[in-house]
Amino acid sequence: MHLRNRTKDQVKKRAMFAMGLTLPVPTLAVVLKMWVFPDVAWSTGLFMACKAWVLLAPLALAGWIGLPRGFPKFKKAGMVSGFVFGLLSFGAILGCWFTVGGKVLGTDGIEHFRQTIHSFGMNTPLKYLGAALLYSFVNSLLEEYFWRWFGAEAAEKWMGFLPATLLVSLVFGVHHFFAVAKQTEGFGLMVPMLATIGVVIGGFVWRVIYKKTQNIWAAWVAHIWADLGVFGVGYLIAFG
Repeated sequence: MHLRNRTKDQVKKRAMFAMGLTLPVPTLAVVLKMWVFPDVAWSTGLFMACKAWVLLAPLALAGWIGLPRGFPKFKKAGMVSGFVFGLLSFGAILGCWFTVGGKVLGTDGIEHFRQTIHSFGMNTPLKYLGAALLYSFVNSLLEEYFWRWFGAEAAEKWMGFLPATLLVSLVFGVHHFFAVAKQTEGFGLMVPMLATIGVVIGGFVWRVIYKKTQNIWAAWVAHIWADLGVFGVGYLIAFG
C-alpha cells in the first residue's frame, strides 16, 4: 500500500510538472505574437516553435505521467454524439450572429473585423476557404489532442475529473480570449468575453464527450462543426 501511494504521489507530481511545461505555452505564443511583438519578423518563428512544442511535448511526456504513448488511435465510439453536438454548436453560432452578432459589433466593428481578416492574407474567398479548412480540420485535431486528451488527463491525475475539466477549459478559454481581444481591439471587451464563454463551454462539453467515449476523435468531430460555424460567420463578415 505504501508503495502504491508513493507511485500515485509520483504520478501526481509528474502530471503537475508536465502541465506547467505545456498548458501555458499556447497562450504565451498568442500573447507574444499578437500583443508583445506583433511587428517583429522572428515572432512568427517563435509562434510556430510553440505550436511544435504543443505537439511534441505531449508525445514525449505522455508515458512519463502514465498516459498511453503516441497519438490516440481512431475509433468509432461516440462519433454520432460528437456529430450531433457539433451540428447544434454550428447552428447556435450562426444563430447568434444573425440575431445579435451584428448589433454587438456595430458597423465600425464589422468593418474592423473585415480589415483584420484581410490583413491575415485571407483577402479572397479561396484563400479564406483554405485557411478555414486548415483550422477546422487540422488545428482542431491538434487542440483536442493537446487540451482534451493530454492537458485534461494530466490535470485529472491530481484533482479529479470535474475540477480538472473546469481548469483546462478555462485555460483554453483564456488562450482564445487574448486572440479575439486583439482582433477586436478598440471595440471593448464584449465580443472577446462572449467568445471566451462559448469556448469554455465548448471545451467542457468536448472533454465530457471524450470522457464518456474514450475517443478523442468524437470530440474532434464536434470541434470541427464549431470551427466551421465560426469561419462561416467570418466569411459573412469578410465577403458578405
